[in-house]
Amino acid sequence: MRIQPIRRAAAVAAVSLAVALTATLSVGQAPVGSSDPGARIDSDTGELFAPKSRARLLFGAQDDPDYSVSNMFQQLHGSFVQTAFPYQPNLRLAYEQQLETEIKSDPGSFDWLSFRGDAYLPITIDPDRMLMLGATGRMRRYDFTSSSPVPGNEDLHEFSALLGLGWFLSEDWLMQIKFMPGVYSDLDGTLNHRDWEFFGELTAMWRADESFYLTFGVAADKTFEELGAYPLFGIAWIMSESFRIDMTLPRNVEFSWTPNASWIWSIGVEVDGDEYNVRAPGTKQNFDVNTQEFRAYLEATLRFNDHLGVFARGGSTLFGQYNWSADAIGGGSLADLRGTQDPAVFFEVGMGINF
Repeated sequence: MRIQPIRRAAAVAAVSLAVALTATLSVGQAPVGSSDPGARIDSDTGELFAPKSRARLLFGAQDDPDYSVSNMFQQLHGSFVQTAFPYQPNLRLAYEQQLETEIKSDPGSFDWLSFRGDAYLPITIDPDRMLMLGATGRMRRYDFTSSSPVPGNEDLHEFSALLGLGWFLSEDWLMQIKFMPGVYSDLDGTLNHRDWEFFGELTAMWRADESFYLTFGVAADKTFEELGAYPLFGIAWIMSESFRIDMTLPRNVEFSWTPNASWIWSIGVEVDGDEYNVRAPGTKQNFDVNTQEFRAYLEATLRFNDHLGVFARGGSTLFGQYNWSADAIGGGSLADLRGTQDPAVFFEVGMGINF
């Protein structure tokens, strides 16, 4: 009869299925990615291993169902971002003052005080990309002596925005492009095209190893009066859990010591420069004011918790370059202050807030 062969075939299939299920259960739960090329079974334990694949990083183990963009970005690039950059709060508010100084070969003296706020907010948009949004508001109030070529006092303002994109080409390469439009002006009249500036920056950062990063790029701004665009070269070297060096030439070099989670101590040098549009008093003429200071400083930051901290910084403007002159556009003696600044003491205090 034909029933016997059918029963015999069914029995063989059932036995084969049971054997396959038994072999699978003896291995245990296989990690995600077990189908990856290179997966193997340990001959002693019978455990299945698979290479550490991008899919596993993205989607995690079976008991971790968080597939959010921010979580995937954190798993792929969190260690890079947290290590490559020094501490930066989302909101920084500061008061700064430079004491009296002079311009070499020019009569008179001046000092200034400043109020400043900086906001920075990175937003993850996919597992390899993030938006960088920010804004800066700053007012510098200059106080000139009666013998200075600049008549009276002057307030210089900056209101600028940051729109940037950072994307990882691989786990070790980060590209960043930043666009920074803003108003740089004395605000003594209706804004015009001379009050606006459009700055930008393009950089590539490479992780040589877990503690050393290199940066290459180009910047376009008014840090240096004679250089509208200039190359950038930087390093971030994490020497230990407590010490690091951050350098972006030609703008700044900083050495930091973090003895614990609450304190950050820093020492460094930096260049701070800008160009502002100023109206000549009593006329409709506009002229550019260039300010630049090369400074050395010591800074202490105290973090009360993950959301709030305060800081204090002090040091000296070692030298600087000022060009506060209306002669080039026919302003005559309305303003004619230009040359190298003498050393001057400065200090800054403020607070930082993290969202």
